Amino acid sequence: MLNNTELKTLWDKVMAVGSRPPFLFKSDFVYLMGQTRDNQGSVLDVARGFTSPVGMPGHDFKVSGYPGFGVWKQALINRGVSEDQIVPIHGSLITLGGKDAFNSLTEAYALVRYAKEQGLHNVVIVAPAWHIVRSYMSAVAAVRLEYPELRVYPVLGAKLPWDERVAHSQGTLTCPRWQLIFEETNRIYAYHAKGDLPDPEDVLAYMDELYS
Repeated sequence: MLNNTELKTLWDKVMAVGSRPPFLFKSDFVYLMGQTRDNQGSVLDVARGFTSPVGMPGHDFKVSGYPGFGVWKQALINRGVSEDQIVPIHGSLITLGGKDAFNSLTEAYALVRYAKEQGLHNVVIVAPAWHIVRSYMSAVAAVRLEYPELRVYPVLGAKLPWDERVAHSQGTLTCPRWQLIFEETNRIYAYHAKGDLPDPEDVLAYMDELYS
């Protein structure tokens, strides 16, 4: 069973680390966690603060609310990110019930496998405040299984209006952004119970290793 106290401690620590300015992170690569069009500005706006390559889901069509690599690539170019700095990460797209889909966990595994293939050592993942904890737990799950030497750091996306109603979670859930914190917390409990996410204690231990 998930330890509530440890999850709160993890949430606080991820938020504290993720709030640091991008230039403080020594990164070989930056990955933007997939978002719906309503929420994409949170991660896209932060990408221009890094000089390392920037990756994102590589499929070039809309699925699960994510508008596609081509849309995000152009949005980054419009924000001043160099085209040769933008990298598609393939392998996160799966088939569920005969339909294309992807999620935070499949993204995390695709990213970690890419990092291992490329010999990367320090990777940053960017996600909005309501999504960063589950994203980071997913990343640590993938790291532990696929590439234990990889160092992954969380970075918070740019702030967006909390009371604005937006589409989230595969593009099917619509609610004010403040409610997404509760929705995401419910998902952490559900996916942890399934065995998809590690214990908060394990993630905290991994974060301690980053700074040892």
